[in-house]
Amino acid sequence: MMQESLTIDAAAVLGHFRALAAFGASRASLEETLGFSEKDLEVIDTRVPFLNNLKMIEKGVALLGADVPLRLGTQITLERLGVCGHIFRNCENVAEVVDQFVRYQRILYAVSDFKTSGSGNTFRIEHSIKIPTYNSYNRMTVELAFSSIVTVLRELVQEDLTPLEIRFSYPKPDDLEIYQKILCSPLRFHQDKDVMVFRREDLKTVIPRSQSYIKEIMAQHADGLMRELEEWTGFKNEVMKLAIENLPKGTVDIEMIAGRLNMSRWTLTRKLKKEGLTFQALMNGLKKDIALNYLENNNLSITEIAFLLGYSEVSAFRRAFKSWTGRSPTHFR
Repeated sequence: MMQESLTIDAAAVLGHFRALAAFGASRASLEETLGFSEKDLEVIDTRVPFLNNLKMIEKGVALLGADVPLRLGTQITLERLGVCGHIFRNCENVAEVVDQFVRYQRILYAVSDFKTSGSGNTFRIEHSIKIPTYNSYNRMTVELAFSSIVTVLRELVQEDLTPLEIRFSYPKPDDLEIYQKILCSPLRFHQDKDVMVFRREDLKTVIPRSQSYIKEIMAQHADGLMRELEEWTGFKNEVMKLAIENLPKGTVDIEMIAGRLNMSRWTLTRKLKKEGLTFQALMNGLKKDIALNYLENNNLSITEIAFLLGYSEVSAFRRAFKSWTGRSPTHFR
């Protein structure tokens, strides 16, 4: 899966940006890391590469401390969630909010996957990383997600809504004060999954002053955004499939891909530009992701990996990998 093609709504990124700035991070530093200006993020329905947003949050962690993802979640507001925020505000109750959240999660999240389930007197919201190459970022994404969910639900119902329990898959941190202050729930670590457990009765909590007709109007807009995302995913997958098939042959270029897709080079370039990509950026991202996955497999030598990625010389692969990660393939492995 190609990292640079995964995008999220700029409204959510703008919320992260402004919160980090309020915490004390330099706006110039954040813009440089993100690759977008604050003004760029204000354009409605703009999509931002997920990795850029993640790097900006990492920058915030480096500048401000490890608790940044949890703190960022407390700064989320319905307004900062764009069209999804309007939908949530105008749901009848929490049960409907959860349904709409799961339905439209792709608008707000790129690699996080949320599922709900229930048994007895409880219901659960489970978080997972749907793309293996992002597993190393699980702690950051789950802390931001769970803190955001609690914050938004409390804003919606205008009262404290506290999970019965929150389970994390990673080891227990040394300092739990910030977790307890923000999440206000019993915590368990080193669990099989990342899960928030609520009372089933919480689903019935009414959303004050909701207006169903506004929700329906906003849902139509969100459905359009979802269709655009699905259309792009289909196109992106076709490009990646062709590239992966032909990389070992060393024959992947924009003319070949465009020809296989029965379109002109200009049309392919235009489709990529719509998502803020160039063909070269797409190929670099794809090769990087494949290389990272291959390097986790000790059965493949560096030479074999270079060949599978279409490099005729191992030295060329080493230079490319270092430009992507700042490390050599051997060091990374």
